[in-house]
Amino acid sequence: MKAAIRHMMRNRRRTILTLLAVLIPIYFLIVMFGFINSMVQDMFESSTRFDTGHMQIRAEATRATGSAQPLMNDPADALAALASLDGIEWSTVRLDLPALASVGDRTRTVLVRGVVPE
Repeated sequence: MKAAIRHMMRNRRRTILTLLAVLIPIYFLIVMFGFINSMVQDMFESSTRFDTGHMQIRAEATRATGSAQPLMNDPADALAALASLDGIEWSTVRLDLPALASVGDRTRTVLVRGVVPE
């Protein structure tokens, strides 16, 4: 061990360059992992805030068949059950429908979202 320390002190420039060659990539890896974790957390928050919410309630009859449109005929019972639970901040009925929007010769696919305003 003493010999290794003696050789490192004798050639300081090579020791510093070797340390930098190891530490700089480690620093960038830590920064990138933090950046990626932050992006994943932001995607989750955006998805739950603007798209699906933390919980979805769907009609059970359509869930088994794998229907693309799991509609409830009368959501009043489900909304009343949600209103009676503690910790539920808000709930709403929402309808999502795919559609095509056209202007002139240009057509785009869009998602039409309908909510019940309060």
